[in-house]
Amino acid sequence: MATAKPATTPAAAPSAIAKSEETNKFGVVFPVVCTLLGVFATAGFTWLSGHQTASVTERNACIARIDQQEKQLREKGDMFLSTIGDFLNYTTFPANSSVGELAKFAGPLIKAGFVMTAYAPPELSLQSLKISNSVRDGALASMNKGDPEKAISQAKEAFEKWPEAYLNALADLNSLRGKCK
Repeated sequence: MATAKPATTPAAAPSAIAKSEETNKFGVVFPVVCTLLGVFATAGFTWLSGHQTASVTERNACIARIDQQEKQLREKGDMFLSTIGDFLNYTTFPANSSVGELAKFAGPLIKAGFVMTAYAPPELSLQSLKISNSVRDGALASMNKGDPEKAISQAKEAFEKWPEAYLNALADLNSLRGKCK
């Protein structure tokens, strides 16, 4: 007896071809999708790294700027307080002082007060100018060109308010430093 060969159906061949094409498409599409995901992930991490670096740089620049402002304020404050100390060595203007003598005693303090205004915030600048003006008024009063009592009261008020204004200015800078982001 003759053995019968299994009959091949025409439908079986296209099914195998379709599966082979699907497998082939998957084999091509999957690596492309993975590559694209890798590219997007790399781009995202690169952007994130750059953004974080820029944020840190911006924060450090902000802190450095405030540190520089504080350094200048402290240097000018040191100079101003030093001239006040020198001035207080003379405690009072000698009666009938000459303009030259008054300029020698009061000039550096008046100048330091005006220099301070270039570096200080408004309240501290105001107190520095008040000290300079009260010293000038005291010098004029010693030459009988002003009211000595008024000059003394202005000087007392100005000298009392300056330290608080100075400390407030430093505290404000510290607060600004804390807000750097």
